Amino acid sequence: MKKILILFLLFLASVYPQKMRERIPEGLFPRMFTDILYLPGDTATAVFLTYKIPYSTLVFEKKGDDFSSSYRIDAEVFTENNNFVDRRINDEQVNTKSFEVTNSETVYDDGFMQFNLEPGSYNLVTQFTDLNSGKEMRTRNVSIKTKISSKFFQPLIISRNSECNGSLYRLVNYEGNIPFDGSTYELLIPVKDSESEYNVEVSNNGWKYFTGTLKAEVLGKASLSLCEGNIFVNFTPQNSSVSYVRISPGSQLLEGELTISLMNKKNEVVQNLKTNVKWYDKPHSLRNRETAVKLLKFIDEEETYKYITDADERKFDSLFFNYWKQYDPTPDDSYNELMDEYYKRADYAAMNFSSISGKPGLESDRGKIYIKFGKPVNIERTSNENGKMIEIWEYANQKKFSFIDEKGTGEFNLMNG
Repeated sequence: MKKILILFLLFLASVYPQKMRERIPEGLFPRMFTDILYLPGDTATAVFLTYKIPYSTLVFEKKGDDFSSSYRIDAEVFTENNNFVDRRINDEQVNTKSFEVTNSETVYDDGFMQFNLEPGSYNLVTQFTDLNSGKEMRTRNVSIKTKISSKFFQPLIISRNSECNGSLYRLVNYEGNIPFDGSTYELLIPVKDSESEYNVEVSNNGWKYFTGTLKAEVLGKASLSLCEGNIFVNFTPQNSSVSYVRISPGSQLLEGELTISLMNKKNEVVQNLKTNVKWYDKPHSLRNRETAVKLLKFIDEEETYKYITDADERKFDSLFFNYWKQYDPTPDDSYNELMDEYYKRADYAAMNFSSISGKPGLESDRGKIYIKFGKPVNIERTSNENGKMIEIWEYANQKKFSFIDEKGTGEFNLMNG
């Protein structure tokens, strides 16, 4: 019976997927992502500052049928001795017709700036200004080192699931990390070396994930372009001293450190490159182990999952992962969409259904129903003959739940359903 309930939850998740927004303290900005990218050429290295700004960071104004926002990115480059070198300013405007999108943590506006720097060491200072509100955010100084003699450069993390105006390689600019989201990404490692092939070893959390021999490909001269709000890496076909080692890690990667070791034909390590696999919109209720296990009570009997609670720290992650794996709709990858949906519902319940009497949203009747069945297709509010507020939730399968606020404290108790 429990398995039927979980599969029913999956059905609802596929029909009504939810992306919940984190609550950000007043006056603070949600996270924005910046990264420094090096695209080597035959005689010089182009340095790019890429940025990725969630719509929820921006302040939108209603203008006719549209919601409009504007912001400025101001970047300055200095030498190590604090001498001014260069400055770039991007003024951007963002428009959408959806009010819901203006609050999204998972819809972004992307952009980049290019600096042509002589070999040396520099500091980059970046400032973000929301032009509608006047709020500013200054990032920490970032060190930049350019060397013509460099042979290996940081991986370009790309997605080939989208195409725009003939561009095939969409840049995944999450601070140089690989998002943990069920998608498949590729890594292109720029190399300026005489080797035509490399023995490659990829380790994920200390586990040897891939070992093999990969040939270096000459893809042409690389550049960046913007297309429909995304950054793409373009390659102009021409002879080049720069080649690329292409790695396709697949979708079995787990959260944690990723190490790429390039070895020559003698199996001597010539370069170790490190990045991370990060779950950027991981539900808050899933980040706390004790909370994550307790929330299983809404879909399973305690004796079924108590062994996870009693496990030591070393075994916990494996047991918890395997528990959810049995219900994974896409078992061939390590990302579990059903688990993600379930704990995002828990986050939403915690944030939206607590009462002024102090009852937590996770323990409320509305919270429990929301966690089990997801967002209703319709919510109707009315009052009874005694003036008590009533909420009626309707689902696509014609199932209804009625809740009443008896004390006027926002604590809605289940009447029927």
